[in-house]
Amino acid sequence: MWRVRRKKNRSMPPGAWHGPHWGKGYAEEAARTAIEDGFFRLGLAEIVAFTVPANRRSWLLLEQLGMTRDSAEDFDHPRFAEGHPLCRNVLYRLRWPAP
Repeated sequence: MWRVRRKKNRSMPPGAWHGPHWGKGYAEEAARTAIEDGFFRLGLAEIVAFTVPANRRSWLLLEQLGMTRDSAEDFDHPRFAEGHPLCRNVLYRLRWPAP
Protein backbone atom coordinates (compact mmCIF):
# COMPACT_ATOMS: atom_id res chain seq x y z
CA MET A 1 0.00 0.00 0.00
CA TRP A 2 3.03 2.25 0.32
CA ARG A 3 4.78 3.71 -2.69
CA VAL A 4 8.14 5.32 -3.02
CA ARG A 5 8.11 8.72 -4.67
CA ARG A 6 11.06 10.71 -5.89
CA LYS A 7 11.58 14.25 -4.73
CA LYS A 8 14.68 16.17 -5.73
CA ASN A 9 16.68 12.97 -6.33
CA ARG A 10 15.64 11.68 -2.92
CA SER A 11 13.34 8.74 -2.36
CA MET A 12 11.00 8.73 0.56
CA PRO A 13 7.81 6.91 1.46
CA PRO A 14 4.85 9.30 1.37
CA GLY A 15 4.08 8.53 5.02
CA ALA A 16 7.50 9.54 6.32
CA TRP A 17 7.26 11.74 9.40
CA HIS A 18 9.62 14.63 9.97
CA GLY A 19 10.68 17.08 12.66
CA PRO A 20 7.84 18.10 14.95
CA HIS A 21 5.75 15.06 13.94
CA TRP A 22 8.25 12.49 15.23
CA GLY A 23 7.30 10.64 18.38
CA LYS A 24 3.66 11.74 18.40
CA GLY A 25 2.23 8.29 17.64
CA TYR A 26 0.94 9.20 14.17
CA ALA A 27 2.85 6.40 12.41
CA GLU A 28 1.64 3.83 14.94
CA GLU A 29 -1.96 5.00 14.64
CA ALA A 30 -1.81 4.90 10.83
CA ALA A 31 -0.19 1.45 10.84
CA ARG A 32 -2.73 0.01 13.29
CA THR A 33 -5.57 1.40 11.16
CA ALA A 34 -4.05 -0.10 8.00
CA ILE A 35 -3.61 -3.48 9.71
CA GLU A 36 -7.19 -3.45 10.98
CA ASP A 37 -8.49 -2.50 7.54
CA GLY A 38 -6.39 -5.18 5.87
CA PHE A 39 -7.52 -7.99 8.14
CA PHE A 40 -11.14 -7.05 8.85
CA ARG A 41 -12.38 -5.18 5.77
CA LEU A 42 -10.20 -6.67 3.04
CA GLY A 43 -9.91 -10.13 4.61
CA LEU A 44 -6.17 -10.42 4.08
CA ALA A 45 -4.41 -13.40 5.62
CA GLU A 46 -1.09 -11.58 5.88
CA ILE A 47 0.32 -8.06 5.87
CA VAL A 48 3.93 -7.31 5.01
CA ALA A 49 6.06 -4.23 5.53
CA PHE A 50 9.65 -3.39 4.77
CA THR A 51 12.18 -0.78 5.75
CA VAL A 52 15.90 -0.22 5.62
CA PRO A 53 18.01 -1.66 8.47
CA ALA A 54 19.25 1.82 9.44
CA ASN A 55 15.69 2.99 10.12
CA ARG A 56 15.60 1.77 13.70
CA ARG A 57 12.40 3.64 14.58
CA SER A 58 10.51 1.92 11.76
CA TRP A 59 11.57 -1.61 12.57
CA LEU A 60 10.93 -1.04 16.27
CA LEU A 61 7.42 0.12 15.37
CA LEU A 62 6.87 -2.94 13.19
CA GLU A 63 7.92 -5.18 16.07
CA GLN A 64 5.70 -3.23 18.47
CA LEU A 65 2.80 -3.93 16.09
CA GLY A 66 3.48 -7.66 16.46
CA MET A 67 5.18 -8.09 13.10
CA THR A 68 8.05 -10.56 12.87
CA ARG A 69 11.16 -10.68 10.73
CA ASP A 70 12.96 -13.62 9.19
CA SER A 71 16.37 -12.35 8.08
CA ALA A 72 16.35 -14.92 5.25
CA GLU A 73 13.62 -12.81 3.62
CA ASP A 74 15.58 -9.55 3.65
CA PHE A 75 16.12 -8.28 0.11
CA ASP A 76 17.71 -5.69 -2.13
CA HIS A 77 15.13 -3.25 -3.45
CA PRO A 78 15.12 -3.42 -7.27
CA ARG A 79 14.79 0.36 -7.68
CA PHE A 80 18.09 1.14 -5.95
CA ALA A 81 21.63 0.36 -7.01
CA GLU A 82 23.83 -1.85 -4.86
CA GLY A 83 25.47 0.30 -2.19
CA HIS A 84 22.64 2.87 -2.15
CA PRO A 85 21.47 3.48 1.45
CA LEU A 86 17.92 2.40 0.53
CA CYS A 87 18.95 -0.74 -1.38
CA ARG A 88 18.96 -3.31 1.44
CA ASN A 89 15.57 -3.86 3.09
CA VAL A 90 14.28 -5.93 5.98
CA LEU A 91 10.90 -7.63 5.58
CA TYR A 92 8.36 -8.01 8.37
CA ARG A 93 5.14 -10.07 8.35
CA LEU A 94 1.96 -10.18 10.37
CA ARG A 95 -0.37 -13.14 9.80
CA TRP A 96 -4.02 -13.48 10.75
CA PRO A 97 -4.87 -14.75 13.19
CA ALA A 98 -1.95 -13.08 14.89
CA PRO A 99 -0.01 -15.44 17.19
